[in-house]
Amino acid sequence: MLTRPTFSTKLLIACSAIFNDPDTLQRDYPVPVCQCVQIKTLASSGVDTPERYRLVLSDIKNFVQSMLSTRKCPAFGLC
Repeated sequence: MLTRPTFSTKLLIACSAIFNDPDTLQRDYPVPVCQCVQIKTLASSGVDTPERYRLVLSDIKNFVQSMLSTRKCPAFGLC
């Protein structure tokens, strides 16, 4: 029995096509797959806390909420 792919699986396949296979992108995804519906700044909980944002993405049928944060990364020598 085949199961229906989840939204995250579809998003992963679409992103792979966008970044790795332009021919598949043009054939299977001729229009944007995902759109940013909302970006909202969240209140900081302290003085030295980085800015945080709530991000809502949608493909018209489904939506997902994410959190973005701005912070310097020591792995890249930015701290």
